[in-house]
Amino acid sequence: MSHELDLASMIALIAGGLALFLFGLELMTAGLKALAGSGLQTALAKLTADRFRGLLAGAFVTALLNSSTITTVLMVGFVSAGLMSLNQTVHMILDEDPHWGTLLDNLHVTYGLKRHGIGRRLLTEAARELVQRCPADSRFYLWVLAQNTVTQAFYASCGGTRVETTLSGPFPGGGRALSHHMAWPDAAVLVSTLSRGE
Repeated sequence: MSHELDLASMIALIAGGLALFLFGLELMTAGLKALAGSGLQTALAKLTADRFRGLLAGAFVTALLNSSTITTVLMVGFVSAGLMSLNQTVHMILDEDPHWGTLLDNLHVTYGLKRHGIGRRLLTEAARELVQRCPADSRFYLWVLAQNTVTQAFYASCGGTRVETTLSGPFPGGGRALSHHMAWPDAAVLVSTLSRGE
């Protein structure tokens, strides 16, 4: 008996898994909206009141759940349910690199919510926050996997420039992949450009 799957079976399994994931995300968002009293929103606001607390809360939840993916999905659910703002979910490491500036990390939009302007809003809010915190030096950068050509095109359309390619990883579960370093020399220019499109 062969354990190999044909292409149609593989596509069906991937589509089924993606459908279950999106359905689960929708159920979680509906559940969070039903649960969303002022107490939960206040608790989330206190946990993410500043970048340091947000970092600690995110690290704790990620360690507790043993999955950054689940943490990211929870953040998407919290934003969708109106329990957190986009600003509370973006992670920046100020002045992380002396040449490229601030690292913007974990800028993810779940597949089912792509092409709804969420990535553009996240990028705009992150850049706006950076300009407010570091007006004298608002350079920033992020990493994107080489095979993620759609996201690379999105960043390029937002003024990002690919400045470096490197082998990243190892990732959770093992493996390494090529990643592109996308950079913006001035977040204020990005805010101005993206705000015109809103």
